[in-house]
Amino acid sequence: MLKALKDINIFQNLLQNDVIPVHHFQRYPLLILFKNEKNTYLNEDEENFLEKILSAIQLNLDTIKLLNVAQNDVDFANLADVPAKKVISFGVNWKDVSLNLQTNQYQIAQPAQSYQFLQANSLNNLINNPIEKKQLWDNLKQMFF
Repeated sequence: MLKALKDINIFQNLLQNDVIPVHHFQRYPLLILFKNEKNTYLNEDEENFLEKILSAIQLNLDTIKLLNVAQNDVDFANLADVPAKKVISFGVNWKDVSLNLQTNQYQIAQPAQSYQFLQANSLNNLINNPIEKKQLWDNLKQMFF
């Protein structure tokens, strides 16, 4: 396990409890956007469904960034601020996160080289909709395989 420099003995003497600000921007293989006004997290059915989707594209909840736009102030007007090059929006309008993308649901947008954005229906609505599940899967295959 990696330790912060402030936690390593030799650096503790050098730092002498000084705080050194570090700007850290982590990149993820995938950013999932969802909107839930009432809860911070997905409900159990949505989470289970999302885990199945992620498993199909060889990812899991521990390796992606999951973001509830109703509970966080999100502004991705600058593409460099997006923490992943692949983004799937489940029930979130691009304008809600300051992205100027003109796409229909289940249509991959590529606003810049190596960035891919996919807008889908909310997870809750997708769970029992086989037609939209197929549309989602067809797009996921294009994005990940």
